Amino acid sequence: MIHVIAYVKMKPGMIPKALDFYRVLLPKVFAAEKGCLEYSPTIDFDIGAANQNKDADTIIVHERWAAIDDFKAHLTMPHSAEFRASIKDFLAERITVTITQNAL
Repeated sequence: MIHVIAYVKMKPGMIPKALDFYRVLLPKVFAAEKGCLEYSPTIDFDIGAANQNKDADTIIVHERWAAIDDFKAHLTMPHSAEFRASIKDFLAERITVTITQNAL
């Protein structure tokens, strides 16, 4: 299993617009991509912890894929390209990812 954490830094105030793009993308991912086990865009939930990282303009997407080839295929899907094209003007910086595998 592969875990992908995508960091999507938006221009100030653009989170609602970005979430609209994700609402269009998610059903397409789950319908067309057999290896997608989880695809969850998340936003800050401030609990006031002193050690909590906070960024109101960032979406963190938690993804789980059955295999790395499934994730690589996701990157080439037409709906993924459409999503990247639709969100690009609202990004503060390029989307970055951390890709991990189970350690135990």
